[in-house]
Amino acid sequence: MKYFYIIFWVSLLLFSSCTKNNPLSLSVSPPPYAPVATKDSIALVALYNNLNGNNWNNRSGWLSSYVSSWNGVIVQNGRVAYISLPRNNLSGKIPNEIGRLDSLKLLDCYFNDITGMSDSITRLAGLQYLLLGNNQLTGAIPDNIGAMTNLTIGDLSNNQLTGNIPNSISTCINLQQLILAGNQLSGAIANAVADIPNLLQLNLANNQFTTLPNNLNNLTNLQTLILDSNKLNSTNLDLITQLSKLAYLSLSNNPLKTTIPVNIGNLSNLYYLNMSYDSLTGSLPSGIGNLGPSTLSSALNPNLTINLSNNELAGSLVPLGGIGTNTATNATRQIGLFLILSNNKFTDLPDTLAWAGIPRQQGVPPLTISGLRQVYLDNNIINDTVPASFSICSSLELLYLNNNTQFGQNKRLPSLVLSWIALSGGSIVNTNINLVPATQTDSAVLEFLYSRNVMGVPNLLGL
Repeated sequence: MKYFYIIFWVSLLLFSSCTKNNPLSLSVSPPPYAPVATKDSIALVALYNNLNGNNWNNRSGWLSSYVSSWNGVIVQNGRVAYISLPRNNLSGKIPNEIGRLDSLKLLDCYFNDITGMSDSITRLAGLQYLLLGNNQLTGAIPDNIGAMTNLTIGDLSNNQLTGNIPNSISTCINLQQLILAGNQLSGAIANAVADIPNLLQLNLANNQFTTLPNNLNNLTNLQTLILDSNKLNSTNLDLITQLSKLAYLSLSNNPLKTTIPVNIGNLSNLYYLNMSYDSLTGSLPSGIGNLGPSTLSSALNPNLTINLSNNELAGSLVPLGGIGTNTATNATRQIGLFLILSNNKFTDLPDTLAWAGIPRQQGVPPLTISGLRQVYLDNNIINDTVPASFSICSSLELLYLNNNTQFGQNKRLPSLVLSWIALSGGSIVNTNINLVPATQTDSAVLEFLYSRNVMGVPNLLGL
């Protein structure tokens, strides 16, 4: 086929690229006259031939019409600017010719069977979005990836990449999202990662990394850190507490074998914390009660989720009574609080927990309703009953107390708590206790609950 400059009228072309990890929508209207450079045409033909174009799900226009009419291609100012071919049955290796597309801004080939990419891809200095997640990429990340200085989102997740992250990554000064989850990367996370000045999201989950960077605290703009299912030890773990803008932190399923960082409460913008299955020991640090956005008006999320399940944590839950209360004095609504503390060795259910999530002023106990939504305390050694203070928890949907062998022995649920269940539809789940109410009023409430099929009530009635 002969390659030449073309002229083609396009009234409006709407280009959209939406992915599982990073939704991205772009609307582009190319000028009415957009000749295509010959070298760009040659690069596209090489891409087609090397990625098994004849078997693509949609190859409309390719090799048979104007380049600007080829499916997934957008031309701007005579150059190929966008290539979007997700879920299109691409297979094979991205060829060397890709480096000719030096005006390319987006390369989106999510959810295909691409097995490799040429190092010449790093010559795309103008590329802003490199989206190659959910392919079959093997080998190492190109050493010269730092040459892509305009890269904003780099997503190579769910491939089979090996090795480590190249040191040149630190020169990707515009990089905001680095997503390498679901590969076979290993070793210590390179210090160069923490030198990316504008990084907002770092997702390295499901790899084999062993150690956090010793300059992790340099990521002063980081908002999301996801490191689940690696082989991380506790080295440099405390540096995370210096990331003051962090809102989402997930470290689950790592052999940390340590205590919760003492200064965890410094993360005053955090709305999601997951340190489950981390072999954590010791008790809850007092500072954990400082978690929760400092001002509700600026909170990224009105809820606060803390998941510390499946560890070896022990002792009192008293420190949690302050969670979500360090809000502005003029705050008018509480934080919705989700506590997932199953499979530990916690011993009590303090009355102050009912006040969690409520803005307080000058340390005065709140008089408004609680922000508690769901509390999972199953498989602990809770040795008390539900405090009467839980009667203010009208937002509480579930209090899970299953398999606490010492819970409720020779005690009864306070009338206020029983009334809370009846009026709010909340549920106390505990298959081990057999509490018989001591008063006629309590008996009447329990009979009412039983008629409504509220979970746990048959046990409370001894049925």
